[in-house]
Amino acid sequence: MGIEAACPGCGAAVEFDLANSLVVVCASCHNLVGRADGHFHDYGKVAEVTDIPSPLAVGVQGTHRGKPFVVTGRIQIEHAAGGIWNEWYLAFREGQLWGWLAESQGRYALTYRKRLPAQAQLPNVDALDIEDEVTIPGAGLMRVVEIGQATTVGGEGELPFRPQPGETISYADLAGSAGKVATLDGSEAPPVLYHGHSVTLAQLGLAELEAVFHQKNQSAAVQVDCPSCAAPLTVQTPDQSLRVTCGTCGALHDCDQGNLAFLAKLDQPQAKPKIPLGTTGTLSGQTFTVVGFLQRQVTWQGTVYPWDEYLLNCPGQPFHWLIDSERNWSLGTEIPAGPIQYRAGARRIWASGRSYRLYDKSVAETVVVLGEFYWKVQVGEKAQTTDYIAPPWSLSRESHHVTDGRTRQQLLKAATALEQEKPGGGARPPQNPLHRMNRRQLIKYLENASGQPTTREVHYTACRYIPHTAVADAFAVKLRRPSKRRPGRIQPNLHLSFTHVLLLSALCVAAVLACMITHVTAPRRLVKKTSIAFNKASQRSFSKRNGSFRPSDKVATEYLESIKLNARQNIRIRCLARTVNNSWAYVDGHLYNEETGVVVPFGVEMSYYHGVSGGESWSEGSRDSSVFLSAIPAGTYSVRLSAQRSHRQTSSIDVEIHQGVPRWTTTFLLLGAVLALASYPVYRYFAFEVARWSESDYSPYSNSS
Repeated sequence: MGIEAACPGCGAAVEFDLANSLVVVCASCHNLVGRADGHFHDYGKVAEVTDIPSPLAVGVQGTHRGKPFVVTGRIQIEHAAGGIWNEWYLAFREGQLWGWLAESQGRYALTYRKRLPAQAQLPNVDALDIEDEVTIPGAGLMRVVEIGQATTVGGEGELPFRPQPGETISYADLAGSAGKVATLDGSEAPPVLYHGHSVTLAQLGLAELEAVFHQKNQSAAVQVDCPSCAAPLTVQTPDQSLRVTCGTCGALHDCDQGNLAFLAKLDQPQAKPKIPLGTTGTLSGQTFTVVGFLQRQVTWQGTVYPWDEYLLNCPGQPFHWLIDSERNWSLGTEIPAGPIQYRAGARRIWASGRSYRLYDKSVAETVVVLGEFYWKVQVGEKAQTTDYIAPPWSLSRESHHVTDGRTRQQLLKAATALEQEKPGGGARPPQNPLHRMNRRQLIKYLENASGQPTTREVHYTACRYIPHTAVADAFAVKLRRPSKRRPGRIQPNLHLSFTHVLLLSALCVAAVLACMITHVTAPRRLVKKTSIAFNKASQRSFSKRNGSFRPSDKVATEYLESIKLNARQNIRIRCLARTVNNSWAYVDGHLYNEETGVVVPFGVEMSYYHGVSGGESWSEGSRDSSVFLSAIPAGTYSVRLSAQRSHRQTSSIDVEIHQGVPRWTTTFLLLGAVLALASYPVYRYFAFEVARWSESDYSPYSNSS
């Protein structure tokens, strides 16, 4: 049973339901009521919580990993870069165990305070930098994803500690694999560790509560007038937007729950979004509303490369980005940094089971701002960007550094100016303490000297390519098709898809099988076999010396009996001169069709030479040679063979006539044609990839990368 008491500030009834809670916020006067030594104390007033729509509320009950809990209270914390998030306090085992549930932009992280052994040491928050790796006891290796300052601005309900309204603390957020998260609270030394996991409301047993909330809050847009020009404005997300730009006069306004306050008149070029603000469309099965528009650019070697970004809102989902880069469109959203295997200087990065290759490093500048945004956006805002691609996906890493309105680049410029003031030469040490600092120390000094909140953070955005036709259909707009000459950096390469590879592989296999079947099933019919003997020669050769014919032993002629040839089958005439040695022999002949009178001539040459040169043996030619005749008409043919030899040692030549003999040359030509057909899409594929990487300094197709 709880303890009831009267609020020391207003006398209203307050109740402590949990044994281990320390304070409760009076619902009437918003004073902190604490208990100690059996007495109740008034710790002063805290601001009333800002009405940020949320599925959670004090009194909500749920379960996590089989352990029941109740939401007892919350505090609201203001981010240094603007924006407020909720810290809900979950009581397990009637307050014997407390959990901290952070809620921001529809994402949740549940952490618990971890008491470390005496020998365990954690680094101070001030000593950390973005992407530093820290070993957390019980969690392993984790990376720093955000370093900043936050201020407690409001609270409600029953809390396990005494908050200090207006107190600013330093913190470092860390992320690891498998959804692990951690926070180092720099309000104490050594820092306090909170460790846990990213969760969903469904994992907390609150899925039904979440569904009811989103159904009630689908129409949350409000109509307001521009404080600068009185033009009507529609704020689509008044509970999340921090900055709103008037499309009529270009004025930038601060946004507090839909209430606008003029900040500045933006000096920016005129821009007309291809998709008007407020347009609703469905992409990838989700309904989005365009709430903001940015035009950003990078400058490389004096050339400006702009692109457009559309901020999309989907009730119950994190914000999405629709990006238009040279008429190539992609849809993306921020992803947790913990599981990403990032290494500075590495050409590859792994995330969500994909391997991304480094494409570009640059400084992105915001030049046009229209609509509403969930952070305090500024024209001229810059971020260090590193882009990786794994078409049709991309992964963009952006690091931000903001200190009292100054960017990281401005701080570096100021630090450089201080460095240049250092006196040169001499043995005397500098009198100014600033002159004893290095660049990093100077930046730290400038951050702390400002007295203003500081934020350093890194964000990862995963994007998937969207065809321009899908975007045009979703938002009912006309869009130009992308250029065929310059592929988008994550445009799918359709020249060699899995279907192509499968079909080409099947074609090559079919060609090989056809050739094998042809060779196996070929008839190879022996039509005639004979031998031409030179010792039986009766041929006479003409002598130029005396102008008369004389007998020759180097020429022999043979007439064969008529042979029968079948229809449309090729002919192979094989000649073998077994005794050719460092000499040559030649068979000249013809087939005579006895019915049509058509003569088909042919010739077969045999030569074989060998020897020793420079102590090494060599040989060339062959004693066995063949000639193929293409398919000739069927019929009866007379055969005449005339043989010649260069040396008398060649005594005879064996001749065989076959019909229906497969030719390997034809096979190779067929396979070559198939391979040429298959290689064309491969060529187109690599030509596409070379064009894709042509503007990257890290192209895998360039030796200079």
